[in-house]
Amino acid sequence: MCTTEKWYESINEKYIRDKERFIKSMEAMLDTPRAFKSRTEKAAEDNLKYLCRDIKTKHNAWYKLPCGHIKMISNGDFYKKVFHCYGCDVLLWEKEAEEKDMTFIKKIDGEKALYQLNECKHSIVLGTSHVRKYKNRYCEECHIEELKSIADSRGLDFIEKADGKSRKAVYRFRQCGHTHTLYTHHVKKEGFSCQTCNPILNKRMKALNNKGVFIDSLDEEQFDKSMVAQMGKATSIEKWTREATEKDLTFLCRDKDIGNFGWYKLPCSHIKRISIVNIRNCKDSKNIICPYCLENSRIQSAKEKGLELLQVLNGDKALYRFEKCGHTREVYISDVERNNQVLCHECVVDKWKKEAKEANLTFIEKTENKKALYKCNCCETLQEFYIIAVRNKEFICKGCKEKQ
Repeated sequence: MCTTEKWYESINEKYIRDKERFIKSMEAMLDTPRAFKSRTEKAAEDNLKYLCRDIKTKHNAWYKLPCGHIKMISNGDFYKKVFHCYGCDVLLWEKEAEEKDMTFIKKIDGEKALYQLNECKHSIVLGTSHVRKYKNRYCEECHIEELKSIADSRGLDFIEKADGKSRKAVYRFRQCGHTHTLYTHHVKKEGFSCQTCNPILNKRMKALNNKGVFIDSLDEEQFDKSMVAQMGKATSIEKWTREATEKDLTFLCRDKDIGNFGWYKLPCSHIKRISIVNIRNCKDSKNIICPYCLENSRIQSAKEKGLELLQVLNGDKALYRFEKCGHTREVYISDVERNNQVLCHECVVDKWKKEAKEANLTFIEKTENKKALYKCNCCETLQEFYIIAVRNKEFICKGCKEKQ
């Protein structure tokens, strides 16, 4: 019924899904002699070779297809005669990749697979059906390296491509240290300037005076006009003043251009333009956020973690620079303000690369479940190992083992 030779251990795992599960099923051999004989005869009718029942699911079994590949087939698919071969698919994907000057590495999930571009040796994730239409040999890593080179020649530091905007990227101006999102073709043609250092934009963002009073959204000229105009009836002004006092705020004046907004002095002595309705509906001054104090708080929280706040990207995330290594990373602001550990991804990857080199491997990319893809420097086989196993040198290269 079963052979003592473990021939199944030498099967190339590239052409079979879940080789480890198949080996366990073969070693367990859950079939009785009678059941094994019956299933073997039924499989032979469809030119298949029955091997064993699956160790995890009793409704599945392992068969050898006419092409020579091993496949797990459910009882339903067996009676419907659905015997699509995954191994033959891999051979097809390898052939299609070779025609496009790429190397098929492994299937990831769904229709996506990991490929390596033969020209630049970079890895890229593509849909297997898209490889047939792949013409321009576009490599994201090569494109980013080009953007970094152009930015360096223009006195900029390329940080990252802008989210959802293929033609924009985030740059840091070396001369002033400010960070802005710019069109990549503007940087290439030198048609750009720092929006913060621009005199017109700078005037809109500067403080009311040297005492640290902050104006939100509007400049000091708008505030001065509103103070001079003193718009609103005496009864209304009295009402707005009373409502502000109840919330521990000081009403200064009604905005000249937007009637339902007023200028208020917050408990921190900073000035902000706020909707009068919001003042009326809020519980107390704690519900009113001061942008100036919020920014200072974020800067201080970042400093305590050894970070430098570069730019707030949205309500949840910000761009930080690690003071120790100089690398930048997009991090949730809440993670920085709490006691959560914030690590530099680039330094972590450098550590993994160093550990791989010490183990005679080449780090390719991080995968999932605490694993990473490595290339053996001896046999050049691509394999997944646990990162901690590589660190402790407690792994076995299947490619080197097969050559022995």
